[in-house]
Amino acid sequence: MGKWRVSTDAKEIAIPFTLTIVYCVYVACSKAPAIITNIGYLGNSICISTDIYFYSQFILGFFITAITARQFSELLKPSSFEFLKTLPLSLFQLWIKRKACLLGIILAITIPMEFLLVVKVNHGIVAYGSAFAIDVVNISLPWQASVIRIIISANFFIVLTVFLLTIFKNEIISNCLIYVYLLLEMGPVGSFWGENSFFYGCFSPFPCADFFPSNISWMLIISVSIELYIVLWIKRNTR
Repeated sequence: MGKWRVSTDAKEIAIPFTLTIVYCVYVACSKAPAIITNIGYLGNSICISTDIYFYSQFILGFFITAITARQFSELLKPSSFEFLKTLPLSLFQLWIKRKACLLGIILAITIPMEFLLVVKVNHGIVAYGSAFAIDVVNISLPWQASVIRIIISANFFIVLTVFLLTIFKNEIISNCLIYVYLLLEMGPVGSFWGENSFFYGCFSPFPCADFFPSNISWMLIISVSIELYIVLWIKRNTR
């Protein structure tokens, strides 16, 4: 059985991954993502307005897309697959292991950042309550909810990028399509889909204690579907 060298991927993603580390450090040290601008009710749920997910989910999506495209763009070209057919590489080596490693290193730098932001948000909730004489004893942002959101959204960006690469075979086109959609989410798309938009909570108040809001549930369902497609696509093209 052949073996895919980890150093091959490391060289490809070195620049965008380094920029991602710099971004995460900057966000973790910044006060802006954790500032509370409002606390209120949406239906029966307590909602908070803060930019934590704008920085840790929405903006981070640009970086994850760039890293993923750099790692997989050459592999998914037809000429590359013709060469790979001559090597004893398994589906595990070509996709499952490489994708798991990529997701792992992304989460290794984003989850610590998220922990720090959640701590700051919860301190901000207390400060907001003190400033406006509001009882916030039972209001907090659970770190588990934020971590679940980060894991699912990071995986979503990875599989979505690879899915587009299998169709267009071009890094620039795939990246641009995702970037354009991200920008549309800031305006008409996000307003139209509301709670079901992928980035609900990045630009609007969100229920702070909801572990699986509808947008994250949709991300998970779509990610699983795309993952199945990618597995079948790689199997078909490496026979």
